[in-house]
Amino acid sequence: MTRKRCSKEAYDAFSPRTLRRLRWFKTFPPPLGVRGVQIRRLIDVDETGFYLRDLGSNYGRGAICQRVRVPRHYTRSDPKVNVILAIEPGDPNLQAHVDGSIQKPRRWLKITTENVDQFVFGDFCDSIFTDLENNPVDGGGDNDRGIMWDNLSAHKTPYVIHMIEGRESPNVFWTMDRPPYMPKIAPIEYVFCELANELGKVVQRGWTIEDLKVNIRQIVARLGQDGKFQNTFIHCGYPF
Repeated sequence: MTRKRCSKEAYDAFSPRTLRRLRWFKTFPPPLGVRGVQIRRLIDVDETGFYLRDLGSNYGRGAICQRVRVPRHYTRSDPKVNVILAIEPGDPNLQAHVDGSIQKPRRWLKITTENVDQFVFGDFCDSIFTDLENNPVDGGGDNDRGIMWDNLSAHKTPYVIHMIEGRESPNVFWTMDRPPYMPKIAPIEYVFCELANELGKVVQRGWTIEDLKVNIRQIVARLGQDGKFQNTFIHCGYPF
């Protein structure tokens, strides 16, 4: 007899609790899900970190007929930047040259060497909606915008919720949790993968933290053009 170690994330992704939340997300309106929400009203937000050091692949995990290498654990002393990114699919009612259209979807970026706590994340969300309020499109297309995120506790503190739902605004903003362990329905995860891939093509030995920040900004500014963000949302199943 043999015993295999399984991934907790893979196990939890198919737990009854997670599958129930996925069903709610697809079939109920906000705040439980996105049913009935126009795709142009969605904003997906998340954060990730990039370390400025060599990949450690001396150790790996074994699998049948193949060898899977995983990076070693990094420490807080390693050079790192945290990237907070929010994306929208774009509004088909806007002309192609207008910011916020399908061809020129907006994205909001914050790069910091600080840990992303509730205050950093809340202030980032505030900057998103302040931008929408200060730059309205004709016809009020920015009304009723919903922001999606994962289940990180820092995303759902009273401070963050107040920044979004408690603000005095001509627009209506709300939040919704994506089901846990379901990156395949998170458009932002695909964008992070593309960002990491593009960084891997240009990174050079000897980069500083400032070089990393500059290149992240340049790459993010190029992502999503010509309907690619909308295609990513559609690929993830939106609208359900």
